[in-house]
Amino acid sequence: MRFVLLLAVLSAQAFALGPISLGLRAGLPLNDLVDIASNNPNRFFSTTQRYTFGPTLALNLPAGLSAEVDFLWKRFSLGRPIPLNERDINSFEIPVMGKWRSGGGLVRPIAGAGVSFRRWGDFGSFLGGDLDRNNVGFVLGGGIEIRAIFLKITPEIRYTRWGSQSFTSTVQANRNQVDFLVGLTF
Repeated sequence: MRFVLLLAVLSAQAFALGPISLGLRAGLPLNDLVDIASNNPNRFFSTTQRYTFGPTLALNLPAGLSAEVDFLWKRFSLGRPIPLNERDINSFEIPVMGKWRSGGGLVRPIAGAGVSFRRWGDFGSFLGGDLDRNNVGFVLGGGIEIRAIFLKITPEIRYTRWGSQSFTSTVQANRNQVDFLVGLTF
């Protein structure tokens, strides 16, 4: 039994040091996903659920460099009071980033930049008309990486500047998005 346990730990350690890292990234948006105009005639309101999560995949390169892709899910509610009607809408984001890690040791700073692709879930006819549900933005991030045996813990702050606001003149996607995320990778 001890041999099997030792083999499992050593295998996980070898995988963690390999060129591919897999894991989970979770966190929370620090601002709202949607901006509502104050003078909107339909009196729309929105609530951003304060969580985001999804899988992450990284290709580890020499000299502290890596290429990383995440598949992140977020949700917000959009509604209007008369008649009372509220709908949950999903946001699927795929940030593709190049990252750099400085130095060695157990704790090291990281910085990254790249592009993010977003697809909004179905609004139905809630906002009326055809809406552009796709968006592309520029993403910057920074934080630290903590090595714990075969696990890497990566808390970071990410800023995304989306290319367009989508939706209507009353309900607009927030073009500036800030997230606090923690990655757990093997």
